[in-house]
Amino acid sequence: MKAVLLGLITRTWPKRTHQLTLELPETDFTGEYELLKGAPVEVTIKPWRKSKSKNANSYAWQLMDKIAVALTVLRQKPFTKEDVYREAIREIPGVSEIVMVRAKEVERFRRKWEHQGLGWQSEIVGRDPTAPGYVDICVYSGSSVYDTRQMSALLDCLVAEAQALGVETDTPEKIEMYKYYWAQAQNSRR
Repeated sequence: MKAVLLGLITRTWPKRTHQLTLELPETDFTGEYELLKGAPVEVTIKPWRKSKSKNANSYAWQLMDKIAVALTVLRQKPFTKEDVYREAIREIPGVSEIVMVRAKEVERFRRKWEHQGLGWQSEIVGRDPTAPGYVDICVYSGSSVYDTRQMSALLDCLVAEAQALGVETDTPEKIEMYKYYWAQAQNSRR
């Protein structure tokens, strides 16, 4: 639920407490308030971010599933939609970079990076001869942080892969509609 933080009052006596004031735009919270007033509730506060268009995201995962089935048949070994996603991530321009990590920290760095999500990947590229004791690692960001151009590239990559495998895809017009709505959702976040 989207809210705006309007105020914070801190009390120190008789015990330290904080009172937050929230504004819930375009939301009728009256019923919930009456039910929950005075009761313990669970609260999580984090920066609001409008999610990707469910159609674009759903369509991408639908394609990944179909591609996985086609690859499993073609290559005679099991593929999952997650395998397809991780491979597609590596094809998107602008979602990777090379970072230099102290050699003794490589495994810890990679675990921490990859812990961010399924698409967050890393691979050791090699040692930099100009920096002894360091290793170059290529890191890939997952689609949860993609901008409009990157998400469009991911969809294009998946559509091309699907078509190459003979998997039926939506019409180009419908795919452009998914991209358009995803871009609108991105723009409203700013």
